[in-house]
Amino acid sequence: MKLIRNIAIAALLVALVPVSGFAGKKARKLPMGAYIKSAKIDILSGDLKRYKSAIAMLDSLFMFYGPTAEAIQLRGGMEVDYIDKAANLDEKMEHVKTLVAYIDTLRMTCDKDNKDVKKKYKKNCDKLIIKNDSLIVKYWREFYNNGINMMNDNIDSKQEEIVQEIANGTDSSVIAQLKDILQADVDTIVANFELCIVLDESNVKSYIGLGALFEKLKDYEKAVSWLEKGLDKTDDKVTILQTISYDYIKMGDYAGAIPYMRDYLELAPDDVLTMGNLAICYNSQKMYDSSFAVNKRVLVIDSVNIDALSSVGHYFRQLFMNANDSSRAYREAGDDASTEKWEKIKNSYIDSSLTYYKRVLDVDPKNEQIQFLFATYNYFKSNWKLAIEGFKAAAEINPDEADYWRSLGDAYIQTKEFDKSAAAYEKVVVIDPNDKVIWDQLVSLYSELRKPKDKARAEKHLKALE
Repeated sequence: MKLIRNIAIAALLVALVPVSGFAGKKARKLPMGAYIKSAKIDILSGDLKRYKSAIAMLDSLFMFYGPTAEAIQLRGGMEVDYIDKAANLDEKMEHVKTLVAYIDTLRMTCDKDNKDVKKKYKKNCDKLIIKNDSLIVKYWREFYNNGINMMNDNIDSKQEEIVQEIANGTDSSVIAQLKDILQADVDTIVANFELCIVLDESNVKSYIGLGALFEKLKDYEKAVSWLEKGLDKTDDKVTILQTISYDYIKMGDYAGAIPYMRDYLELAPDDVLTMGNLAICYNSQKMYDSSFAVNKRVLVIDSVNIDALSSVGHYFRQLFMNANDSSRAYREAGDDASTEKWEKIKNSYIDSSLTYYKRVLDVDPKNEQIQFLFATYNYFKSNWKLAIEGFKAAAEINPDEADYWRSLGDAYIQTKEFDKSAAAYEKVVVIDPNDKVIWDQLVSLYSELRKPKDKARAEKHLKALE
């Protein structure tokens, strides 16, 4: 519990004691014991109406004698009955605040370093503090359990009911009424957790509870707001950092997730799943070098991680494309020296990309996307055999993808295996009968293969498409 230490105890008591306690005709000073005895009689009656008299007695004691541990304990303890008998949570909140204020005042009064309070006024301090701390624990647990139980029992079921009624086309007024009932439950849950925070603002569970509530409601902005407050209240930040980062992702705010994921990974350096998600966040912000660094870190821990291997391969593929653009620009400008330089750079990048794609395929040969990319970049390097193997593998994985057969046919042309090229192109036109380019290729291939009937058929189909 956070203690109020920035103002003097006497000033705090003045703030707590109603003005009426000091107003009017000057009261006669009685022995301290008389005030306490009189107050106790009224308190023991259990009659809230008589509590006003007890409060007046204790206020007079504070006015004449200043802070005394027993009187402060009595005054704060009266709030317990007010809390228990309050009609609603708003009323409870006011009395909880008062209770906490007197508990903090008691701690300040009993502080051994506090020389402003006479030693005789600190009698039984240890017992009184223990008693007060038990009140904090009691009420915190009560309000927390109320909030958790209500959240678990009501929120999901009522949200599902609303969704179902909407799906059933129920009258909008009925749906609005259900939403109002849900909101009333939400307000009650929030009030319970806020009471917990007043009682013990250092207990992170209250903030986590509020975060969980608004996550259920898919209000991730509010969830993050509460969790960020809780982050400052705990030394065990791992779970909250991770939760906040994924709440940002659920909001579609990948940039917002990055700093929380980074902080989380400082505390959980072996979580390769979160590293992979951090890399995705970096990619979404075009921070490709940062993504590359994270994926390399993943591979140190898990050398056969498919996602990391693929991502690093894609990273070098992007660098290859950038270098290829530079090479082309210098070639068009007639700068042979710069063209040669960028050709070498381009080739080094494509080699690196192929190295990582090959590592993926060693682990996962059925990876359709990587098979196609591996084949494509081997094609660029005129590695026809590897290109053919890759395109064939991709086509076997997904025989309905025309691009795979088209690319396989192109590769067979490079090796002058025209019969195999024609067979691959025939797969293309089955999938896409309107591909004029492939029909034109088939005309040429059938001519080369001396298949006049097939050539005539291809020419007829091509003419029909014009």
